[in-house]
Amino acid sequence: MAQQVVEYAPCPVLVVRAPYHGLREIIVVTDGSASSQHALQFLARLPLPAGTRLWVMHVLPPPPMSMLFMETPMGSTPVALLDSEQVSAQVAKEQRDGQAMLDGALATLQAAGKPAMGILKRGDAATEIMAVVRQQNIDLIVTGSRGHSPIRSWMMGSVSRKLVHYAGCSVLVVRQPPVN
Repeated sequence: MAQQVVEYAPCPVLVVRAPYHGLREIIVVTDGSASSQHALQFLARLPLPAGTRLWVMHVLPPPPMSMLFMETPMGSTPVALLDSEQVSAQVAKEQRDGQAMLDGALATLQAAGKPAMGILKRGDAATEIMAVVRQQNIDLIVTGSRGHSPIRSWMMGSVSRKLVHYAGCSVLVVRQPPVN
């Protein structure tokens, strides 16, 4: 039922998980999309209890594969897809771009008088977010409703959908208003 409301509601949806202990730790996840920017701005305007700690998290894609193993009659044979310099350059660029995105999100919250700490991880977004939620005892995840096109979301599964289903804390899904 909650997933249907999250999918089709034209407004932000808060899914509260028991036990509810208040808002001590909040994480907002960003992927640079308009949807995640809207969620960040929504959080910046949200009145929060005194002493609430804020986190901003961005998850870089898994590292690129530099080798692929092909099965042959003689066994597995490694086939180079990218050379190690290409892989290193790509990883470094993703790291710089991800940190810049994170710094921008932190600046948005700081400008609203809400200082936050940044977390930059690499891997499957939903898995990494849920790991941080457990490690930091997060009470609320704030996320945008869609960061990808509908086709890509269908193929990969929506991060917000996974968080609503599997996160061990409350989730606020902020839908981006329609563009007229």
